[in-house]
Amino acid sequence: MKKLIVLIFVSFIANIAFSESIDSLKTKREKLHQKYTDINIPGKELSKDNLKKIVSILKEIVIVDTKIIGEFSDFDKKVKTYDLKIMSLNEENKSLSGKLNANINQLLIIYISGGVLAVLLILSIILSLICFSKFKSVNKEMQMKH
Repeated sequence: MKKLIVLIFVSFIANIAFSESIDSLKTKREKLHQKYTDINIPGKELSKDNLKKIVSILKEIVIVDTKIIGEFSDFDKKVKTYDLKIMSLNEENKSLSGKLNANINQLLIIYISGGVLAVLLILSIILSLICFSKFKSVNKEMQMKH
């Protein structure tokens, strides 16, 4: 029993220390399964040595499967983390888009107001010139009369 606990503990530590990619783990599992099917032929009696080999192969398959499951769960955790980051960035993007639209609306109001003021200024200059020219003509007429 102690040997089994030590084996599990050592395999767990080795799993953390020497993590492998999912593809390499799948390849390793396929090789182990092939070894298992080569030894365990249906209808054939197994020797004691072959039974020990089968047990060790099955233990290795369990360890590899545990690593694969661990890799998938790590991947799921990463996916969830990235999904949360994406959601927060989308919310921030919506917020910034709203602020940008508000700023664009304010600029539009400023541009329209500036345009109206420019038109009013031009009209006032034109009216001033008209009034000035009328004043000059009236002033000339008054000077001629006197």
